Amino acid sequence: MTGNRIEGELLNEIVGVITERILTPVLYMYCDELVEFVCFCDMNMPIDELRETEREVYDRFGVEAEIVDIREFDESDRMDIVMNAEIVYTANDIIRTLFEGAMFADMEASNKRRGEVIDRINKTGTYYMH
Repeated sequence: MTGNRIEGELLNEIVGVITERILTPVLYMYCDELVEFVCFCDMNMPIDELRETEREVYDRFGVEAEIVDIREFDESDRMDIVMNAEIVYTANDIIRTLFEGAMFADMEASNKRRGEVIDRINKTGTYYMH
């Protein structure tokens, strides 16, 4: 581990714990002040399971990390994760490509909605539709 960066066998073991407990087709690692593992998990997964997995990672490896679902972020933050975080696990490359394509499509849809609101403001002087 270099600073907050986790590497090598330690990273592989942590990823193994996370993917054993949390069903996710992709797992990103984002290192800033705290190590974050960003997954795409079942919406019905209890938040307690994520917290318990964090505790297991800390208890077994001494690494303080946060595990979050990518859907907790808005579209622009998701794109930042996809573009800048390190992918540390993928079920397979096809699933990763489909997942990242869906994130790009979400961003495009968000940008389109934003553009429509700006057009509406320019044409009508209000955010609301008449």
